[in-house]
Amino acid sequence: MNIKDMEIYHVPNVLWHYRVPTYNNLAKRCKSLKVGYIEIEENFNVDTNDGWVEERVGGFQLFDWKVIFNLATIKSLFTGSDCFLLEWNLRNIFLIPVTFFAMYVLRKRVVWWGHGESKNTSLLTKLTFWAGRKIPNCVVVYMDETKGALIKRHNYLEKEVYVARNGVDTANIDKYMANIGGQRNDKEWVSLYSGRLNPGRDLDRIVRAIYELNERGISCRHVFIGDGEERENLQALAKELNVENKIQFYGAVHKIEELSKIYAQVDYVIIPGWLGLALTQSYAFGKPAIICDEKEMHNPEIRVYSDAAGWKYVYKNDSLAVTMQGGMRLGKEGVRRMGEVGHSIIAQGYSTEIMVDGLQSAIEGL
Repeated sequence: MNIKDMEIYHVPNVLWHYRVPTYNNLAKRCKSLKVGYIEIEENFNVDTNDGWVEERVGGFQLFDWKVIFNLATIKSLFTGSDCFLLEWNLRNIFLIPVTFFAMYVLRKRVVWWGHGESKNTSLLTKLTFWAGRKIPNCVVVYMDETKGALIKRHNYLEKEVYVARNGVDTANIDKYMANIGGQRNDKEWVSLYSGRLNPGRDLDRIVRAIYELNERGISCRHVFIGDGEERENLQALAKELNVENKIQFYGAVHKIEELSKIYAQVDYVIIPGWLGLALTQSYAFGKPAIICDEKEMHNPEIRVYSDAAGWKYVYKNDSLAVTMQGGMRLGKEGVRRMGEVGHSIIAQGYSTEIMVDGLQSAIEGL
């Protein structure tokens, strides 16, 4: 079936701002796209207090799917969709019953879309791997390697596994960055962290590293993008170490135009905790990354880091400051060239358009 004639429903576990360009791109290709969130990212621009929300965000319809037995929801599902696009989270206990409801009550075709891999060996994870092979019409994963593993290790059929690389809105990033131009300070090094300021992400290590480097006479500062319960602790630590003027907190920033203004000042990105889409975003903005050797990583971020190169500090040795200083030895121009390599990899293989190409292939192959 041609995607232009299809009405598609996507149900993510959490509605994130970074997915909006993907949804808008997919919405341009199909008859209609409705995104029914179960949870919503804090500060998303939708009022969720009414219990039933339906709003157009760019090219797609957004609605609250928290209560499946809401009559308005059921009516909308029965009378609309040709296909359900469900987030394949291997720890999501609701995935299987929702799939059964969609396939056998609503009589819709179902695609599971997600990582398709996990280091977790729990019974639930094993059940979800088995269910992915048996229940949905097909699955979509982020990497060719993951597809190969599902076929080889879990006996998936090749024709039922598709690849849609986890994409970044490189077109708009390039547009805004070109308009802003380079704003890096030749006399000061600037690093950035983008993500939640939550416990367990080892963020205090960044503040201590900035202190150490400035004590050695290396002028540097750091920018935090994001909010969370650790923000006050980080601010207190910066004050204690007398580097509060070297640490900036921007809070949650989602608009590419605003992000571009911040990234334009930055030399490189530091990701001390869980390695997620912050990595692909940093390379999309043309910034190389420093990561930790012991934190959880998964594809596509592992592949992106391996292809683009970068720096890795040793967690046990507390070597972040040393690693940062080592990168600085390349000079501003050397670091900039590393960022350009990363940007090229993202633009050619991990753009929003390429991701939606993979989704379209899966949906039309149903």
